[in-house]
Amino acid sequence: MIANAPTLESLHKFVALEERRRELGRQVSDIEKEQEDLREQFTHYVHEVGGSDRTTMRHEFRLTLIDKASQVSWAKAYIALAGAEAAEKLRKAAPKKESLIVDEPTKEDTKA
Repeated sequence: MIANAPTLESLHKFVALEERRRELGRQVSDIEKEQEDLREQFTHYVHEVGGSDRTTMRHEFRLTLIDKASQVSWAKAYIALAGAEAAEKLRKAAPKKESLIVDEPTKEDTKA
Protein backbone atom coordinates (compact mmCIF):
# COMPACT_ATOMS: atom_id res chain seq x y z
CA MET A 1 0.00 0.00 0.00
CA ILE A 2 1.23 3.45 -0.90
CA ALA A 3 1.82 5.81 2.02
CA ASN A 4 -0.71 8.59 2.41
CA ALA A 5 -3.00 7.12 -0.24
CA PRO A 6 -6.49 8.64 0.06
CA THR A 7 -9.05 6.31 1.52
CA LEU A 8 -12.59 6.10 0.21
CA GLU A 9 -13.76 7.67 3.45
CA SER A 10 -11.30 10.59 3.22
CA LEU A 11 -12.28 11.24 -0.41
CA HIS A 12 -15.98 11.38 0.51
CA LYS A 13 -15.14 13.64 3.44
CA PHE A 14 -13.13 15.97 1.17
CA VAL A 15 -15.98 16.30 -1.33
CA ALA A 16 -18.51 16.91 1.46
CA LEU A 17 -16.28 19.57 3.03
CA GLU A 18 -15.80 21.26 -0.34
CA GLU A 19 -19.56 21.44 -0.89
CA ARG A 20 -20.04 22.79 2.64
CA ARG A 21 -17.31 25.42 2.06
CA ARG A 22 -18.98 26.56 -1.15
CA GLU A 23 -22.38 26.83 0.55
CA LEU A 24 -20.91 28.83 3.43
CA GLY A 25 -19.18 31.07 0.88
CA ARG A 26 -22.53 31.77 -0.76
CA GLN A 27 -24.02 32.59 2.64
CA VAL A 28 -21.13 34.95 3.41
CA SER A 29 -21.69 36.71 0.07
CA ASP A 30 -25.38 37.19 0.86
CA ILE A 31 -24.56 38.58 4.31
CA GLU A 32 -21.92 40.92 2.89
CA LYS A 33 -24.41 42.27 0.35
CA GLU A 34 -27.02 42.91 3.05
CA GLN A 35 -24.42 44.56 5.28
CA GLU A 36 -23.14 46.70 2.38
CA ASP A 37 -26.66 48.05 1.78
CA LEU A 38 -26.86 49.08 5.45
CA ARG A 39 -23.32 50.50 5.37
CA GLU A 40 -24.27 52.70 2.42
CA GLN A 41 -27.43 53.90 4.20
CA PHE A 42 -25.54 54.66 7.43
CA THR A 43 -22.74 56.43 5.55
CA HIS A 44 -25.24 58.77 3.89
CA TYR A 45 -26.84 59.41 7.28
CA VAL A 46 -23.50 60.36 8.88
CA HIS A 47 -22.74 62.67 5.94
CA GLU A 48 -26.08 64.41 6.53
CA VAL A 49 -25.94 64.82 10.31
CA GLY A 50 -22.39 64.03 11.41
CA GLY A 51 -20.87 67.50 11.25
CA SER A 52 -17.21 68.25 10.64
CA ASP A 53 -15.97 65.35 12.77
CA ARG A 54 -18.10 62.91 10.73
CA THR A 55 -19.45 61.27 13.88
CA THR A 56 -22.97 60.99 15.21
CA MET A 57 -24.90 59.06 17.82
CA ARG A 58 -28.09 57.14 17.07
CA HIS A 59 -29.86 54.98 19.68
CA GLU A 60 -26.64 55.03 21.75
CA PHE A 61 -24.62 53.66 18.81
CA ARG A 62 -21.71 55.80 17.64
CA LEU A 63 -21.39 56.03 13.84
CA THR A 64 -18.08 57.41 12.60
CA LEU A 65 -16.57 57.88 9.15
CA ILE A 66 -12.79 57.62 8.88
CA ASP A 67 -10.40 57.81 5.97
CA LYS A 68 -8.24 54.76 5.41
CA ALA A 69 -5.37 54.33 3.02
CA SER A 70 -6.33 52.44 -0.10
CA GLN A 71 -4.79 49.00 -0.47
CA VAL A 72 -4.05 47.15 -3.66
CA SER A 73 -3.15 43.54 -4.27
CA TRP A 74 -0.18 44.43 -6.47
CA ALA A 75 1.69 46.59 -3.91
CA LYS A 76 4.48 44.07 -3.23
CA ALA A 77 5.12 43.54 -6.93
CA TYR A 78 5.23 47.32 -7.50
CA ILE A 79 7.71 47.77 -4.65
CA ALA A 80 9.89 45.04 -6.14
CA LEU A 81 9.90 46.76 -9.53
CA ALA A 82 9.88 50.47 -8.67
CA GLY A 83 11.34 50.51 -5.20
CA ALA A 84 10.01 51.48 -1.80
CA GLU A 85 10.43 55.23 -2.35
CA ALA A 86 8.32 55.25 -5.52
CA ALA A 87 5.72 53.06 -3.83
CA GLU A 88 5.53 55.47 -0.87
CA LYS A 89 4.97 58.43 -3.22
CA LEU A 90 2.20 56.54 -4.98
CA ARG A 91 0.62 55.55 -1.65
CA LYS A 92 0.59 59.16 -0.45
CA ALA A 93 -0.98 60.35 -3.71
CA ALA A 94 -3.67 57.67 -3.71
CA PRO A 95 -7.17 58.72 -2.66
CA LYS A 96 -8.27 57.67 0.79
CA LYS A 97 -11.07 55.16 1.22
CA GLU A 98 -13.92 56.19 3.48
CA SER A 99 -14.79 53.59 6.08
CA LEU A 100 -17.73 53.39 8.48
CA ILE A 101 -17.28 52.33 12.08
CA VAL A 102 -20.33 51.43 14.17
CA ASP A 103 -19.61 51.17 17.90
CA GLU A 104 -22.18 49.39 20.03
CA PRO A 105 -23.30 51.02 23.27
CA THR A 106 -21.35 49.88 26.30
CA LYS A 107 -23.04 48.72 29.48
CA GLU A 108 -22.16 52.08 31.02
CA ASP A 109 -23.93 53.86 28.12
CA THR A 110 -27.14 51.90 28.65
CA LYS A 111 -27.25 52.52 32.42
CA ALA A 112 -27.93 56.22 31.98
